Amino acid sequence: MFPCHSLFALSVAATLASIWAAPVRGQKPADTPAAIAPESVVRVKQSTVLLKVSSEGGRSAEGSGFFAVEPGIVVTNAHVLGMLQARSKPPANVEVIVGSGTGNERTLRGLILGVDRSSDLALVKVEAPENGTLPTPLQLETNTELVETQKVYIFGFPFGTELGKSITVSESSISSLRNNAKGQLEQVQVNGGMHPGNSGGPVVNNRGQVVGVSVAVIRNTQINFAVPVRLVQALFSGRILDWTAGVPFREGEAVRVPVKCECLDPLKRIREVRVEVWSRKTAEALGSAPKDAQTQTLPYAKNSAAGDIALPKLAPGEVAWVQPIAVLTAGDPIRGEPHMFDPAQAVERIPAELVCKLSEQKERTVQLKATQSLTLTRGKSQYVLSQSSELPILESFSPNPKGALVTLGFGAPRLNIEEGGRKARPNPEVANLLQRTPPRFVIDDTNKLRERTEVNLNPRLSADLREAVTEYRTQIYNAYEAATFTLPNRKLSARESWPVKVPLLLKTGGKSEVVDLVLNCTLEGVRPVEGSPQAVVTFEGQVKGRTKKEGLDGQVTGRFGLHLNRGYISFAKMTIGSEFSAPGSDVQLALAFDIDLTRAEGNPGNIVLPKVTLSPDLAKKDTPGSTPKEGVAVKDPKAAKNLFKKPAASKEPTSYMKISSEKGDFIGQGKDYNYEGDKLDVKVTPRGVSIQVDGWNFQVGGPSQEFLQIGEYNDAKRFAFSGASPGIDFFGKGRGSNSIKGDFVVWELEIKDKKIVKLALDFVQHSEGRAAGLTGKVRINSSFE
Repeated sequence: MFPCHSLFALSVAATLASIWAAPVRGQKPADTPAAIAPESVVRVKQSTVLLKVSSEGGRSAEGSGFFAVEPGIVVTNAHVLGMLQARSKPPANVEVIVGSGTGNERTLRGLILGVDRSSDLALVKVEAPENGTLPTPLQLETNTELVETQKVYIFGFPFGTELGKSITVSESSISSLRNNAKGQLEQVQVNGGMHPGNSGGPVVNNRGQVVGVSVAVIRNTQINFAVPVRLVQALFSGRILDWTAGVPFREGEAVRVPVKCECLDPLKRIREVRVEVWSRKTAEALGSAPKDAQTQTLPYAKNSAAGDIALPKLAPGEVAWVQPIAVLTAGDPIRGEPHMFDPAQAVERIPAELVCKLSEQKERTVQLKATQSLTLTRGKSQYVLSQSSELPILESFSPNPKGALVTLGFGAPRLNIEEGGRKARPNPEVANLLQRTPPRFVIDDTNKLRERTEVNLNPRLSADLREAVTEYRTQIYNAYEAATFTLPNRKLSARESWPVKVPLLLKTGGKSEVVDLVLNCTLEGVRPVEGSPQAVVTFEGQVKGRTKKEGLDGQVTGRFGLHLNRGYISFAKMTIGSEFSAPGSDVQLALAFDIDLTRAEGNPGNIVLPKVTLSPDLAKKDTPGSTPKEGVAVKDPKAAKNLFKKPAASKEPTSYMKISSEKGDFIGQGKDYNYEGDKLDVKVTPRGVSIQVDGWNFQVGGPSQEFLQIGEYNDAKRFAFSGASPGIDFFGKGRGSNSIKGDFVVWELEIKDKKIVKLALDFVQHSEGRAAGLTGKVRINSSFE
């Protein structure tokens, strides 16, 4: 899962760049010893602790930490606590073991005070036991500049307690000092001495002062990394963690914008939160806030500050800048990143008719961009898979009894893949097939998607090509469907809300899961756009899985605009995030899905609708975000390899299963088995069909994420493990296969209300590599003999 030389952590802290000034170059104490003194080794060892962390799901992990700055405060890594991801849940229990492996070993309960994921740091508080004391906090060295080749010492518990419970001390040296774009020290690279389990432990200089925190290694190398102490100091002091802004609105002559600041303040050192507001010409560089910037104070409580702030009056060509500031109880204020606002985007908080107007629609062009990433995290090791699609889409409207039929035409798509830091582009034939086979949708008079009809992929295509096309289809269709919001079709007051539920198919590692986006949409107000009124709507909500899979739920945020005169969604921006655990593993998976859509009338790009005819005999119809409930009924496919003889037509519907086993076949034992149709228990599965009769089980289906289609399937594998290959498995009466190679052909298939209406299928299966085979025929109300 993780490449041999993948970096065992992300130590990125660009948002902290303005917090601490870099040390003065060349400042070195004159009395620096040549090596660490024995008494300093003892002191650091006493202050270094072993952490044992257990989660609610029963998973456990071990790491290192150390007392620093204040009594009872332990520094460690966020990933040691299993909290490196934004939506990570706190562990169920944190044990801090003081004096591990000595006669004075004590186990104390730890309370998590704060986590800084951007720098992979965390603070844990412990209370001194009765009639006992805690180790002396270590000193952070912030006044002396680090230099390459400088000797350092790494304290911690490599490999946890696997090598024993006693602390290990390793001598190393600094091999590189890595700065961020603003010239501040971001990473300290050291030459060996770290192993899994050292994470969170102190890296000290010859004086026993902490100069870094162990955080990362690169496998099979001596390249190790530490977090510099300036970021540890920032965690102790507190800072602006993140801040967001709502939709600017007009209030009389003034323009206001709602803002919310989330702070990282584990030791309660932030006294108040302010914002500075100033104006600047659009073309001017940002620079720093001018001296005459307006200052406004926000109510601050429980690490959060929020309020509506007034923007300054602007001259033509000017924009407003807003920057939050954390005012500390001691020390200089900490500034967050500034944001720009254009008052022309402000809305009037007035009522609006949010109505879908299908009669107004003829042709529209959508610009759609969808980016999906899956981050796999095990401890401090991360591996990222991402996929993006960007393309223009033509929408052509025609009447439909349920509302309107929307036929799509795809322009040339731009497709990208990134896996483990390596960028690639898919086979050009993927884009070609996407353009040739776009779907159709049926929407009702509330703008709700009611039905999706898509072209089946030819089963004779290679498995890799089918899989790639299916991946991008799923991403594009999901993004389009998610950004098609159900409208209330009534007049709403400003700040009034209504519920929306959107089904979606999310990829969660090896397979996809149907989920619902349960949203609360709020009308913010109305603003003019190119002479027409546009309603602006914000939304937030949750991802709700339909299964009992633990942790699949996530968060959804975004906004969209509605062209009030023409009654269509003019833009939409959506961010979906979900985090969950891989079943039976300590791997954490974080899913992010970003959607950006704009829509305008007409077809300026001259996109041509596809010439494929989506007749009932050539298409499958799905409820958006679901598995097929209605299928195809095609009776004469072209065989891929002509392995099967086409059966003759039957005068009357036929229903039966006939099995013939050759001598040497383990499953059928060289016998024949015949069953009438009324004896067969036939069910639709997510990939195809399952049949049970007389102790036998038969499973057959398309490749992973692809439902069974008309046509011949070759090189099928055992159904449960076929992956990107077709799946087949005939077993029962106490006999089954570990490996299977087979072929089958679907002559006829029709599904209605998730039930098989018609089926004609012939197959051959070889178990365990044997030449002897088992052949069979299945007919359900079939027009074939």
